[in-house]
Amino acid sequence: MGEYSFTEQSPLEEGFEAVFHERIVPILERHEAERLTLKRKAQMWMGGTGVAGLGGAGAAAGFENVPVAITAAVAGGIGAFASRAVYQQRWKSGLGSELLPILCEFLGEMRYGDARINIGTFERLGVVPGHDSARTEDHVAGNHKGLDWALAEAHLKSRTRDSKGRTKTTTVFRGLVFQIAVVQPAPRIYFAKDRGSMFNWVSETFSGTRKGMEKLEIPDEEFEATYEVYSDDIAAARDYIGPGVIEGLKTLARNEAKRSYIAAAFEGDWFYLALPRSGDFLSLGSLFRPTTDIEQDLHNALWDLDLPRRAIDVITGR
Repeated sequence: MGEYSFTEQSPLEEGFEAVFHERIVPILERHEAERLTLKRKAQMWMGGTGVAGLGGAGAAAGFENVPVAITAAVAGGIGAFASRAVYQQRWKSGLGSELLPILCEFLGEMRYGDARINIGTFERLGVVPGHDSARTEDHVAGNHKGLDWALAEAHLKSRTRDSKGRTKTTTVFRGLVFQIAVVQPAPRIYFAKDRGSMFNWVSETFSGTRKGMEKLEIPDEEFEATYEVYSDDIAAARDYIGPGVIEGLKTLARNEAKRSYIAAAFEGDWFYLALPRSGDFLSLGSLFRPTTDIEQDLHNALWDLDLPRRAIDVITGR
């Protein structure tokens, strides 16, 4: 195992190297012993589950029952993977619960585990897709330039049934959800990603989110190529959406150009935003890597935690 080190790479991280050595390294050293113990347990369970599956497959194959053999082998593989995931999550949760508050304290004016996110509001406004189950984690809240904000990672799933009555569960959204206070109360304004004339027409015709809302044209070619805008009070929405909001949303779209989904809304005292992410947000360490190998995870986490402040700067131009 190597040595613990952290090299500051941006103005955001200025002063963090001292915090790393004084406060984070002692935690990592303590968790390294736990990591090795849990890693051995995970490997034991993975091996046992995999062997059991192969044993069952071999027995079934001996009786020339190929379908059962295949099922047993697959079940063994799934069981081994599940065992690995359970121990991995257990260790990462324990480490994150100690490290993330330190990172929030270092950045200032933010608190880990203190956000209140109502996914139902995001769904009602159309910012996230309709779903049957929702799980949120890694809640963070703070204040930037006098504006309160909150964010969480959200996992949303939908259930459907086929013609034979079998249930299928599909992930409809996985990513970050934000709510950011606004300076002036806003009318209800919904920004949907422009998906082309046919898809937009289908959404306008059948979407419950857009029921009772009118489309608002924005005289900006780049903006119109990115968003479809709707409101239940067109006059108020037109007055509310100034050049700063337009430029801010265009910047967000440019930053998210490789993502498949982006949506936002204003209503009352809040701005709501959803950004998709494929990997885990604020992921620190791995059960299968030594804790000395955590530096890049810390760089990523500091950048992720600063995202709401960057979003506020972009949207407000402040």
